[in-house]
Amino acid sequence: MLSMANPRLSAEPLRCVVSNGGKLIQGLATGNTEYYDLESDPGKSENRAASGPADTAALGRVVEGWAETFPDLITDFGDSALDEETRGRAVEQLKAPGYL
Repeated sequence: MLSMANPRLSAEPLRCVVSNGGKLIQGLATGNTEYYDLESDPGKSENRAASGPADTAALGRVVEGWAETFPDLITDFGDSALDEETRGRAVEQLKAPGYL
């Protein structure tokens, strides 16, 4: 699951993975990381990134591997919004493997 906005991390681009009962959210601009144990905390009220470093690191490796499958164009957000031409190319790249 990919999430692009989360009020806890502001409106920055995010990467998110849900696996093995945990959810990891990474802020691409700030590097902020949140980890939630969805089995014991389904409402995601307690960020356990600091208290569960092994789980956080394991899901971090999953999301990093997943991100490597994407072209740089759609993961390198830079400091500004995408212009229409770049957005169009990114959409086409997402359609090709069936993501859209």
